[in-house]
Amino acid sequence: MKPIILCALCVLLPCARAVTVTNGSFEENVTEGGSTYQPLYPGFTGLPGWRFSAEPDPVLIGTPDDTYAYKTPFGRWQVDLSGSNNTTGGWLETDVTGLTLGADYRLEFAIGVSTAFLASGPPAMKVRIGGTVTAFTAAPSRIIEWQPHGVDFRATAASMVVRFENTSPTGTGLISVDNVTVRDLVLPPQVSLDRRPDGRLRLEFRGALESSPDLRGWTPEPTLSTGTLLLPGQAARFYRAVGN
Repeated sequence: MKPIILCALCVLLPCARAVTVTNGSFEENVTEGGSTYQPLYPGFTGLPGWRFSAEPDPVLIGTPDDTYAYKTPFGRWQVDLSGSNNTTGGWLETDVTGLTLGADYRLEFAIGVSTAFLASGPPAMKVRIGGTVTAFTAAPSRIIEWQPHGVDFRATAASMVVRFENTSPTGTGLISVDNVTVRDLVLPPQVSLDRRPDGRLRLEFRGALESSPDLRGWTPEPTLSTGTLLLPGQAARFYRAVGN
């Protein structure tokens, strides 16, 4: 039996590119009377790029100066999902557009919570990307603590809805969101072989698969998919996966 030889090589990796999220830090807004505490009531149009729940109504909070207790490090503004009356269920959402179908991305954001508003339980949040839900529970240690989070997802459409929902018990307040971004998630190419009990080899890879008989010339293998079973006795080949 001639051996099947595996060679893994990672080349041609693309650079990560930022995907624009409209007004991802909420710095573009118009508040009533220059307020730094703006309830996002039904019909309010001063927060471009975002939709929000009517009841409870989230609150756009601004930082008047560096001494403000609930200061955000990501610019002046944040959105508090617990709203004016610290009620559960408040949500905020936006459309992320320009996605490539089947490509991988990472949603990044920060959650701000406060020890001063934990009367009913720990702060919690759900993030929905299309039909996928990821839950978070924050554990604050200071009056305001911003915790970075990331959620990886695969684009199932060119435009997907990203929603942040407050799932904390009613009475727990200041569940804030800020600094929302989406970027390409570049996973390095990889290739592996796993020998099965019947002697066949399972070929798994990520990226574009190529093969070579001598490590000098490489041929694309578009007809081979990850999970392909290679039979014993096949001619010796080197395999590599490369980035697109």
